[in-house]
Amino acid sequence: MDVDCALQHVGQGGKQQVKYLLVLCLFKMYSAFHTLQYSFVGRSSTFQCFTVNQTLANQCPGNMVSECTNLTFNEKTIVAEWALVCDRNWMGKITMSALMFGFLLGALVLGRIADKLGRKSTLMIVLWGLIIFNFLSSVTVDYTVYLISRFLVGFFVAGQAIIITVIVSELVGPAYRGVFGMAILVSYPLGITALAFTASFYRDWRELSQLVSLMGLPFLACHWYLVESPVWLLTQRRQHEAEAVLYAIARGNGVQENVV
Repeated sequence: MDVDCALQHVGQGGKQQVKYLLVLCLFKMYSAFHTLQYSFVGRSSTFQCFTVNQTLANQCPGNMVSECTNLTFNEKTIVAEWALVCDRNWMGKITMSALMFGFLLGALVLGRIADKLGRKSTLMIVLWGLIIFNFLSSVTVDYTVYLISRFLVGFFVAGQAIIITVIVSELVGPAYRGVFGMAILVSYPLGITALAFTASFYRDWRELSQLVSLMGLPFLACHWYLVESPVWLLTQRRQHEAEAVLYAIARGNGVQENVV
């Protein structure tokens, strides 16, 4: 069975594929909440450094946090949580580097896992990973745990990015792959906009991070709504399941004839 030929009959980009696309676009928007969270939880904050003899604004004696007897911050960010100013400033930046390093490794590993376990199954694993480790980063009081959790969030975000692109291209016919792929790409900047809007109401970094984790829970229902890639099913010699997916798409598109 050739999937592209079958899609010519069931509809290359019909109503059912558009529904799947909308769900996957929401997934893509959600990934922006994880990737760019640092811009809000790690934003610069004014602070006061108290020493025995003086009070300094936004600076430390000799640029050393250890020279301050007390530090106070005006905003609740990871900078305030772990005093990531002056000589410790780099520790805030490295959390984003850890996320991107995780992204690199995730891109290398999770694509192969998706080839073995399936697109939908791996997408659900990735979603669980994002929810759990982002939530962990929001509740920990240990900087090292936070750093590791951000690395793992980056690891799973990479898998989400790859799998969404692949599954969209494998659910539609050749004539619609470009349009559907572009819709997925456009979803990411929409997610950035949604994150900025959401963050304007949550100035406490822990509250924002916890909200982002909770926002992932409704996506778990997609396990029962999304279908597996018929292309992947055929590579696993599961033709009957691939046919069932194509029939489901045909019904959703209003095609009643025998299409496979």
